[in-house]
Amino acid sequence: MRETWLFHFNNMKIMILSYAAGLTEILSGKLKEFGMTAERVDYNKPILTQITDADVLVNGLGKVNKPLIDACPKLKLVHQVGTGVDNVDIGYCTLKSIYVANIPHINNVSVAEHTLFLMIYLAKNMKSAGEGIMKRRVFNVLGSELYGKKLTIIGLGATGREVAKRAKAFGMYITAVTKHPDSKKGIIDNNNNHNNRFGHQTSHIYFHQVLLEKLTLLLIIHVFDSFY
Repeated sequence: MRETWLFHFNNMKIMILSYAAGLTEILSGKLKEFGMTAERVDYNKPILTQITDADVLVNGLGKVNKPLIDACPKLKLVHQVGTGVDNVDIGYCTLKSIYVANIPHINNVSVAEHTLFLMIYLAKNMKSAGEGIMKRRVFNVLGSELYGKKLTIIGLGATGREVAKRAKAFGMYITAVTKHPDSKKGIIDNNNNHNNRFGHQTSHIYFHQVLLEKLTLLLIIHVFDSFY
């Protein structure tokens, strides 16, 4: 039985549809102990002809739609390298008995850190000051600070909570629009000294919701209280 199992998996063809740096090396290193390998498609050549005999597609941001699925008659699994599966036709995969998998919460911390980076970028007016910094001459005051500003998070899910934890460390006041708020006490600020109405005197609004059936939308909108 074990030999049959190993033979089956050893002969699986795994194709990577992603530009992500280092993904092929990392995945191949993990698969090596099972005697398996993964190969990335050559984007300079027609893709469909390269994946015709693929058993598994490891997908990044590309669309796995009906034409692509039909081009892979042996396909058994579509695996996303991240959380979202918005770009995979799950209904058609189900119809074809093809499994679809993802990696939940894998990017929570990374996205939260990037969110704080963008907030700092806005607060410090880095776009205007960047050229001067490179010349070691700063002609303008570098904006303001995040401390004391108000952050409204729409959708306090796993990523939203990571953003909230880091924003609180910067001394920001956190409010949120979210489902089941009672289960998330301690993450947002309920101090009546701060106006908790959505959008009122808010310095930043962080969106983490799926809107209009599009991909997960992550935006920081600088509103009302100008930094400059």
